[in-house]
Amino acid sequence: MSTHHTPSLGEVSSAEDLVEDGVAVLSYVHSVVGARPAQVLLYGQSLGSAVAACSAVAIGAEQSESSSSGYYTLVLDRGFSSLVDVGRVYVLVPMNGYGEG
Repeated sequence: MSTHHTPSLGEVSSAEDLVEDGVAVLSYVHSVVGARPAQVLLYGQSLGSAVAACSAVAIGAEQSESSSSGYYTLVLDRGFSSLVDVGRVYVLVPMNGYGEG
C-alpha cells in the first residue's frame, strides 16, 4: 500500500491526476480508517466510472496478495463505452468516421 501522499493543489491537468486522487482516498480509507477492500464500495458516474475503475486497479496493484483481504465492490453508473463516445458528448468536434468499423 502506498504511504506517499502529496498535498493536492486543487488542479487537474490529466486523467492520471484524478486516478492519483482516487488512489490517495483509498489509501487513506485503508491506512487511517482501517477498512478492508471488501468493506469499500466504489461508485463512478459517467467519466467518473473510469476514475473509479482505474483507482481500484491501481491500488490493487500496490497491495500484495498476502495482504489482500477481499475485492472492492465497483458500481459503474452510465459509464462510457469508448473515448469516441466521450468525444461526441463532451467535445464539440465532429467525430465522423472515428471508432467505426
